[in-house]
Amino acid sequence: LTSFLAPFFVRPCWHPCTSLLCASSSAMLQHQLSLMRVLKVVVLCSSYVLASAVLIRFNKYMMSPGHFPYSMQLTTIHMASSLLLCSLLHLVMPSAFPRLASTAGRRMMLLRWFVPIGAFFAVALYTSNKAYQYSSVAFLQFMKENNVLIAFVLSCLIGLQQMTWMKLVVILWVIVGSSLSVGGEIHFAWAGFLMQMISQIAECSRAVMGEVVLTGANLRLDPLTYTMFTAP
Repeated sequence: LTSFLAPFFVRPCWHPCTSLLCASSSAMLQHQLSLMRVLKVVVLCSSYVLASAVLIRFNKYMMSPGHFPYSMQLTTIHMASSLLLCSLLHLVMPSAFPRLASTAGRRMMLLRWFVPIGAFFAVALYTSNKAYQYSSVAFLQFMKENNVLIAFVLSCLIGLQQMTWMKLVVILWVIVGSSLSVGGEIHFAWAGFLMQMISQIAECSRAVMGEVVLTGANLRLDPLTYTMFTAP
């Protein structure tokens, strides 16, 4: 995106004698590149939110009586589809997996990470889908607001984050708001609540371990390679 848009926004410095104009042009270039990076992040985050909303509604529909209320089978199809699509994409466009070649000779070391990551992912999907049988989508989504606390505490425990008073106040504010919303549920079901809590703990554990795999100095995988390794 940056390389595509840069020629339309960036104007080269044509004056050979004025360093002031060159410095101004360089500053403008940096500013425009920063804007494009922000635009890229906004587009990616918006796409993620939209895809998540569609998937949530689709899973709720599938788990309704009379459709396909089988959580384990639905989770298996979900993960098998991820593996199949990633494998097909790798055959068509290997360049989309830039870090896959770097895993050669390190597969056993990566296996120690991806076995628990895959297990957490499967548990999170199964229990999340199962919770749709007992509770409404709105109730479960309000519960997911507590993922901020769970993920942050896990990140602090392994040293990825540091606790500060400001972060603690923000997290407590989010928890109080989501707790008030959850407490107002008319058709409360303990089964749905417990299934969703298990799903959130598993999901946050997977996310924290995934951060280590994607950004760690010894691992540092790209997102598609990470997804292809996680799915099986």
